[in-house]
Amino acid sequence: MNSKEIVRETLEFKIPDRIAVWDDLPEKTLKCWQKERQDFDFDITFEKEERNKFLVFRSSGPFGMAAEKKGLQKVLEDIARDPKQIESILKRNTDRIIENFENSKNNGFEFDGAWLWSDLAYKKGPLFSIDFYKKALFPLHRELCKFFDSLKLPVIYHSDGNIKEFIPFFIDAGFRSIHPLQVNCGCDVTELKKQYGKYIVFFGNISLKAFEDGRKEIESEITKKIEQLKENGGYIYSADGPISEAVSLETYTFALNLIKKQ
Repeated sequence: MNSKEIVRETLEFKIPDRIAVWDDLPEKTLKCWQKERQDFDFDITFEKEERNKFLVFRSSGPFGMAAEKKGLQKVLEDIARDPKQIESILKRNTDRIIENFENSKNNGFEFDGAWLWSDLAYKKGPLFSIDFYKKALFPLHRELCKFFDSLKLPVIYHSDGNIKEFIPFFIDAGFRSIHPLQVNCGCDVTELKKQYGKYIVFFGNISLKAFEDGRKEIESEITKKIEQLKENGGYIYSADGPISEAVSLETYTFALNLIKKQ
């Protein structure tokens, strides 16, 4: 199976022949690795043909767009002072996402799914009340999921922070997968999968700190979690943050080989 087939089957709650793998590899990290050595056994230049990869339409979500334009603190203040104004902005942003997708499609781009991101939480929990989410954001998330679902495009949602309170609503909205499920924010996918694994695909939750701490720690983290998470499918491997320059190519390759053995 190629990468596209593995991801598609995982997002359809089927069990592929191996775990799907994706990491955020910043340009600085890639350049450091290229200086280390050139004989690595995986493609970090992204020059190969893309047809066998699962390609997504990427966009900030409605809340993310507002935070990027006005600043997160201002948006949170406006939620408290003038929620109707923010609701109007969120709706316009939703329409803009759909418009941007249609423009991309009209320009010849073909996608296998959609990736939306907005950080809705911090280390201790949601940035705003669940009541605000239910009233203002949930209907828009459902609208976006229905739009992409009508085109048979599963939606992956990215939010940093402790998003555990949002998960039931993400499921109801129609998100197919959530990422990155940060370990240091209290997310434990081995527990979350027991509760929600039939309804949503978990994507991530491998501690970036374990990568930075070395082979022994990353081996413990991967073998402990992957053994449980691969059961019955519904999981995509990813570190819970961008792979930093502090992680050597040798350590990263060691981690990939560990995943292949699972």
